[in-house]
Amino acid sequence: MPPLLHQRLLNEATLHGTVEVLRRMPVEHSPELEQAIRQGVRLAVLYYAEGLDTLSRQRHPLERDKARA
Repeated sequence: MPPLLHQRLLNEATLHGTVEVLRRMPVEHSPELEQAIRQGVRLAVLYYAEGLDTLSRQRHPLERDKARA
């Protein structure tokens, strides 16, 4: 997936996750809390994506080595 699509997916996932967390909160939220939630969701998505990339490299090491040659 091209980097621009990665960034778009990250932004959309962050927005969706933040909106869902805020929607479920029973109290009024502050801009600081919203920013903290947004950053937490963003880091979670990046962590997940990095894990998928790591798993992909572990599952297909020969294909990666062939691509380098």
